[in-house]
Amino acid sequence: MKQRSIGFFAYAVITAVILSSCALILPELDIMSWSPGNDEPVNIDDLIISVEFSREPDHVLAEEAFSLTNQDGNTVNGRFSWEGSSLRLTPYSSLEANIEYSIKVETSVEDAYGGSLNEAFYKSFRTGSEGVRPVVEAVYPADRAVISSRNASVTVTFDRQMDFESVLKGFSISPDISGVSLLNDSGRVFSFTPAELWSLQQEYNIKISTDAASSVGYSIGSEYETSFTVSSDLTPPSVISVSTVDDATILADSIINTGWEKNSAIAVYFSEEVDQDSAESSVTLEPAASFDVDFDDSVTPARMIISFDDNLEWHTVYRLSISTALTDAADNAMEDSVVRRFFIDGASSMPPSVAKADFAPAGGSTVCF
Repeated sequence: MKQRSIGFFAYAVITAVILSSCALILPELDIMSWSPGNDEPVNIDDLIISVEFSREPDHVLAEEAFSLTNQDGNTVNGRFSWEGSSLRLTPYSSLEANIEYSIKVETSVEDAYGGSLNEAFYKSFRTGSEGVRPVVEAVYPADRAVISSRNASVTVTFDRQMDFESVLKGFSISPDISGVSLLNDSGRVFSFTPAELWSLQQEYNIKISTDAASSVGYSIGSEYETSFTVSSDLTPPSVISVSTVDDATILADSIINTGWEKNSAIAVYFSEEVDQDSAESSVTLEPAASFDVDFDDSVTPARMIISFDDNLEWHTVYRLSISTALTDAADNAMEDSVVRRFFIDGASSMPPSVAKADFAPAGGSTVCF
């Protein structure tokens, strides 16, 4: 019995020594990587402050051992979070621009086996200027512009020197068209020249994705989009005349036109073919009255007919407006709105009235008035 106890004790001692030896041969706790790293200056918008340990340490001890201070020695407070063996600090307020900051991890941090840092970890970084992301300053053609040149180059001007390969990757045109891309000597102006002619009456959409980055690696941050249309027609439409449909009486500008009938339809003649949907939405009448807008296809270049669903009110001045929302087939907008005023006092629209009445009292003579 005594011999068995001695044997068991010896086994326990040997096991403890083996386990202790295993613990002893574990490497010291180390920091494998840190962010923001050695790149300077650091973009405040993209800033991540973190350290990655070689093994997951005790979270409380690690957070107590970690500190972030500015160049004046003031501690930056924030919220800690963990992802595996990586500790991340999110400051409660944004870091300042053009300031040096220091990350330090004391040797008091330990893992589950008691392993700690052989020496304190210390790194510093400097933040860059505010607005370190590149910005698109201008694009030609301008957004929603209509151009006539079918071989015009598209140019994108940035506020700083750009990386050509990243801009090329981020630049796209839809519908797709082949061409040659260049970056000028300053590195700020990117150009695209089509290898074939732009299609007429075609809208092209330009997109610059967040792949586009400056020469030091900062992206534009948010996608940029613009569009333009290629057209040989750059002349805006205009109203030639406004008149009645029945007798072609012209409605003059700047006066109140009289003699207008309550059920007269209005004809509007244009200088060219217009977009019918935009024309319909451009017409308003005050006081409000229900009306229909139609186009007479037998008349060129274009005649629009405005007819009223109900008779207009007698002795009322109406104001007809055609706004600059009206466009032609090439999307050129009318430059000036058109206004006509007319007074419903036509002879055929006059309400009936009593012209004569005879009154014969009982037993007396007839009285006329």
